[in-house]
Amino acid sequence: MIKDTRSKLAMIILLVILFTGISVSITAAQSLSTRWSTPERLSSERGQASQGFMVSDQYGFVHTFWSEIGSDGQPSILYSRFDGEIWSLPNDVIATSPDAAIIFMSPFVDDEGTIHLIWSESNVGPIFYSNAPAHKAGSAQEWSKRIIIDAPAFWGKLLVDSQGGMHILYSDFYGEDPGVYYIRSMNQGNSWSSPLWLDPDISDDHAPTIVSFDIDDQDSLHALWFYVDSTTTMGQWIRYSQSSDGGNTWSLPTTIDEADESDDELRLPYPEFKAGDNEIHVIWAGDYQTHREHRYSLNSGQTWSPTTRILGDLNGQALGGGVDFDSQGRLHYVTQIRYPQGIYHSYWDNDTWSIPSLIYFIAGGGDESFGDRIHAHNVRMVIRNGNQLVVTFTSSPTDPQKTLYEMHVTLDDVPEIEPLPTPTNTPMPLPTSTPQQSTINSSSNTFISNESDSPPIVSYQPASGVVWGLVVSLAILAGFVVFRVFQKR
Repeated sequence: MIKDTRSKLAMIILLVILFTGISVSITAAQSLSTRWSTPERLSSERGQASQGFMVSDQYGFVHTFWSEIGSDGQPSILYSRFDGEIWSLPNDVIATSPDAAIIFMSPFVDDEGTIHLIWSESNVGPIFYSNAPAHKAGSAQEWSKRIIIDAPAFWGKLLVDSQGGMHILYSDFYGEDPGVYYIRSMNQGNSWSSPLWLDPDISDDHAPTIVSFDIDDQDSLHALWFYVDSTTTMGQWIRYSQSSDGGNTWSLPTTIDEADESDDELRLPYPEFKAGDNEIHVIWAGDYQTHREHRYSLNSGQTWSPTTRILGDLNGQALGGGVDFDSQGRLHYVTQIRYPQGIYHSYWDNDTWSIPSLIYFIAGGGDESFGDRIHAHNVRMVIRNGNQLVVTFTSSPTDPQKTLYEMHVTLDDVPEIEPLPTPTNTPMPLPTSTPQQSTINSSSNTFISNESDSPPIVSYQPASGVVWGLVVSLAILAGFVVFRVFQKR
């Protein structure tokens, strides 16, 4: 009797220890859940919002632009600024044409603290350009008169180098010569070079869509784009090119991935792209089930690693993701995938990807409804001060009141880059010319164009607490089994 009582007592103690170990491991994972903020609405309630177009500056701010379509059908460009804790109230900063359909925006903050912005108001161009002091970008009065760049752009991306040279990469999807083109301005946007065609070998049945463009610490330019089949609009080909001399010459395009009849067929690649100190990364939805794939170069695009799958069996495509480097050189990646369906985060460190962590839960799959959770799409990310991840995303494209949201987290294990003091004096405004019709000056071979005003959230860390907790728990369980075997003897 005493022996049975002791045996039962030992069993109870061991079971308590076992479940305590599991509980501790789960708690260790959930204790980090408060690191990510809950989704906060950025867009207003007046109409449909676009995805967010973000850039961080040297003063500790994140600048976010998006478009909204009001009840009158007219879109406008809205702006909000984040200081690490609070977002400013959204404000209309740029008025658009009455019949505008804003396709893309591209902001960039230069070394002088000026924020440059390009955008389009149709899918065949032209490109519009304006600028403002970054610390005063929330005031419509601070934005310069917009300049028209007569380019038939479907999508465009703007960069500014350390010498003030301005560079634009754009795709021509609907034109007579579809392809990827590059232009630049060396006089603060008042005139632009004639377009340089980067891919004249494009196939007749291909057309480029979204382009990515980045600049490294040596002012080398890095371009990435993908083609779709012009009849099916399914992904076909991802290519890369680079210029190490400020855009004067460009390398022959390199293939990152290309569709074929195998399991590696591309459907919705939407590649994410980031260039660092001689380091370039490309992540895309690569196979038929849209698993994520990754290639990288450690010599500024001269050679590339083999393609590897990342994030395990997580798959799906919700119109892109976001990548950026923290102050320690780790590459962070966020995107919406499944299953469970949600926004995930992973980072690349020492040639290894961390275990992906779910930072916003949407649904478990099957017939489960979203409930009051946001069906996140168009996920984007920038890193503020080297250690704070700022993520924006929209509700579903089918949402009649499509809304823009944000989340953020500060990485405790990454040092902050001390921001510069906010300027007290406004930088000199960039000059604008007198209004005139956009033309191509054949003698100088440059563009001349100007215009007058017109739910459950979990850790960002790998789930190491869960893993070690389960290891300890299993060890205790094994000890209990051995104990019972010897007791029976």
